[in-house]
Amino acid sequence: WIAEWMIHHRLLGFDHFFIYDDRSTDDTRDVVRAFAGVGWATLHDDIPAIQRNEGIQVPEHVRFTPQFVIVQHAARHYVKDVEWLGFFDVDEFLLSQRKYRWCISALLAEAGPNQGVLRLQGKLFLPNVTVSQPLPPSHLLLGTARAYVPSKSVQGKDRVPLHKNFARPEAIAGEDHSGIHAMRPADSYKVHLVKLKDVTFAHFRYRTMADFAAKQRKAYAGHANKAEVWVHLTRMLDKYTKNAAVIGPAHAIHRHLPFVRRDYRIFMRWWALAERPRPPLKLIASYGYRSAKTSYRIDYG
Repeated sequence: WIAEWMIHHRLLGFDHFFIYDDRSTDDTRDVVRAFAGVGWATLHDDIPAIQRNEGIQVPEHVRFTPQFVIVQHAARHYVKDVEWLGFFDVDEFLLSQRKYRWCISALLAEAGPNQGVLRLQGKLFLPNVTVSQPLPPSHLLLGTARAYVPSKSVQGKDRVPLHKNFARPEAIAGEDHSGIHAMRPADSYKVHLVKLKDVTFAHFRYRTMADFAAKQRKAYAGHANKAEVWVHLTRMLDKYTKNAAVIGPAHAIHRHLPFVRRDYRIFMRWWALAERPRPPLKLIASYGYRSAKTSYRIDYG
């Protein structure tokens, strides 16, 4: 789903994607290289080598070494090239609302000089499919959204990923930044919590209901009583389903989906070409800031 993810965020005004691939087994790297060819992306696919070459020291308390290395490499390596870095997984889709509805850069432009981290709050989205097989590439992940789970109903390990961050590179470079979820900047900077009604992100942690069961079983793999675990998971999913808030027609996803679908279809037709090398990829448009008085259209090839 990385092509859909990049197209969606490009439409929100992201300039470039630094993709860190940690031993993926699908076609992620090939897709990223395709977007790199049109200047959208930079691929890093050897995280242990990055750690060695950059001499990145990982504190003993850090549980996920690759995440720490990725943050530090991005902050140090691109500190002179970018003003803000956003740290998100490819199953997390930003949804901008209100005055930021067409361009995320408006949010970043309003940040004060002492705000080193902008913390976003996410929502756990549920898919509208119950099949056990993964969705085919022609189906957009955004198109599966049917409901989200209110924060008060989210349980256990699902609570952890529901915060992600934008950070000024200089605010976190060389710092024990405390991970990608509760990122902590240097003492001279502050953390600003972005309101849910302004900008949030949809976390598609479970792409099918069968995916929910598989991931939860993995999370509880060390539990001795498997029958008890299954009962717990069944109740958990039932609670999620009962408490889920249905996504209405005015939701931000429906506002962005037609444009994502348009460019994704163009990409899929280009991706399927037998011609090698493929001709240059040309998509239609990305959005700049929009308001009642101004409207900008940016064409890119």
